[in-house]
Amino acid sequence: AAARGYETVICIANTQSEEKKNALRWAGAHLVEVPAVPFRDRNNYVHVAERVALELQKHGVRTLYANQWDNLANQQAHMDGTGPE
Repeated sequence: AAARGYETVICIANTQSEEKKNALRWAGAHLVEVPAVPFRDRNNYVHVAERVALELQKHGVRTLYANQWDNLANQQAHMDGTGPE
């Protein structure tokens, strides 16, 4: 995204490795770190990401919320690509 001039906000569990978080920052992402809680908790990073996107939209920020967790194309990409690896 940064290479195309877009700002990137990624909501991520604070238990992810520092290497992963640093790589995302190096690539230009702004990280919103949240506690690692179960999906059913409204403060799970998936739900926080959706709220952040909606809040940005309310303030007139053009936003793409990929919602990769409910996107069937994401699941298929893993079955076709990362699964066989």
